[in-house]
Amino acid sequence: MNLPDFDKRMGTKEWVGNNSLVTIPLSFGSRPVSRSKWNRKLAMNQDAPSPRPTRLSSSQASPPMGERVPGGRERGRPGSLLRCANRKSWKLLMLAALACLPILAPGASPTPGLVLEGGEGLGKGQHIVFVTGEEYYRSEEGMSMFARNLSRHHGFKCTVLFATDPTTGFINPNQARNIPGLAALDSADLMVIFARFRELPDADMKHIADYVNAGKPVFGIRNATHAFRYAADSTSPYKNWSFRSKEWPGGFGQQILGDTWVAHYGKFQKESTLAHVNKAHRNHPVLRGVANTLVVHTDVNSVNRLTPKDTVLFHGQVLSGLKPTDPPVTDHRKDVRMPWAWFRNYTAPSGAKGRSFTTTAGASLDFINEDLRRLMMNAMLSLTGHEQEIPEKTNVDFVDPFHPKPTGALSDAAWGAAKLTPASFSSSAANRHHTQP
Repeated sequence: MNLPDFDKRMGTKEWVGNNSLVTIPLSFGSRPVSRSKWNRKLAMNQDAPSPRPTRLSSSQASPPMGERVPGGRERGRPGSLLRCANRKSWKLLMLAALACLPILAPGASPTPGLVLEGGEGLGKGQHIVFVTGEEYYRSEEGMSMFARNLSRHHGFKCTVLFATDPTTGFINPNQARNIPGLAALDSADLMVIFARFRELPDADMKHIADYVNAGKPVFGIRNATHAFRYAADSTSPYKNWSFRSKEWPGGFGQQILGDTWVAHYGKFQKESTLAHVNKAHRNHPVLRGVANTLVVHTDVNSVNRLTPKDTVLFHGQVLSGLKPTDPPVTDHRKDVRMPWAWFRNYTAPSGAKGRSFTTTAGASLDFINEDLRRLMMNAMLSLTGHEQEIPEKTNVDFVDPFHPKPTGALSDAAWGAAKLTPASFSSSAANRHHTQP
């Protein structure tokens, strides 16, 4: 059992124990609790033959754990005391209370996802929901980093949702049918989706469909062009959202973001990308403070279904290796530059009009590049109604240590052994150790 880590900014402390996050007030009743006192309480709870009685203050609806007070009243303070006739009645009371608690999987959290409350900034009062679930690019790591930055630097409330093993409750992107917490989209001002080949239960998928059908803004990252894949014999009402849909051509990717999955144009994990700004749109507000060229680890994807109405801000050129100093390829691809970051005005199945932004960058390794982080954060500001307020150089500094992990799929066993939960991507966890398997 680990000593809780204090987070004085939030007035709480986070405790990662038994693979779940427990948030505990910094005081019991009206008095603060020190680390040494916390240790003594843990020891007493472990060593004592029976639980200690609990007192209630007049302002509390439920009793905090406390100490026996002679005379049935707290010294110098009015209040009520929960009296126990004997140890047996106390144990029965505790058993009754425990019987009312939900039974969770070992890694499950009572609140799905990582939730970061906002503060002061352009995004004050607005909510961004990140939907992750892909096997290769460590989206759970990269999107949590963006959420922490947007919350701390720009005031947005951010929720990060993760693909999760329903049996263990641990994060596992290989699980294509389970992303708990999608109801968060009901209050979202922006959905950032970084998912691949998901086939979600209809009740969960409805939250995504309702969001899009309301014409709300969408930010798609790399695999989001093929976020959904339904079996050929599926009877789901959302089957047409599949990346190979014929009825709604190209499904969610092509209709909402501008294109569906085509192919890798660069060689996966062998060739990287040199992105060039589109000079025709160099004065676009989203490009404020962004360099004319960017080099990122992820290879170029083929994109060939955009229309003249889509606004391409960057094109990607294939580099011959993974180092920033590697030259462009010299084969038949040498003069080809694929759309790499663009805006689109979409029409939802409901007929509602909306706006999206997409980039085919996306590996956590890419986000080491400050200009890419600024491009993406500027696009998020634009989609949430702040395009004219984008500063000359948006603050994209890391608020916690960020040490991205390599790309590539991992086995179920590897994800299970990592025992990751939403708490693993909190600020306190990021400052303690690396969390990825």
